[in-house]
Amino acid sequence: FLVAARGKGDAMDRLQRISLIAKLSVEINNHWGIEDKTLAEFICSLGEESKSLDDFHERLGDNGADATPQLAQTFYNLIMTLGGKKAKLANPSAAAIRRPDLVPP
Repeated sequence: FLVAARGKGDAMDRLQRISLIAKLSVEINNHWGIEDKTLAEFICSLGEESKSLDDFHERLGDNGADATPQLAQTFYNLIMTLGGKKAKLANPSAAAIRRPDLVPP
């Protein structure tokens, strides 16, 4: 039973990751006109490794991405919300208006 339960958790984690990459891919396409799953995965890894929104925005720039602060915030919030990483969202008050159940205390 324990193995089956753990397998379900792993499957849910994989589905959550696929959903995150898909949403990042849509944002990348909307803002930059590029359809690239690998780029979405790379941006996701940058977000997961970042300590803050400012750090993430700087990492994007260091890697050649021309991301406005608003776009970086959009990416970062998606990564923090859907990626399962426990971190504070950038501009949590705006997120609380949209989805109060997703804003960490």
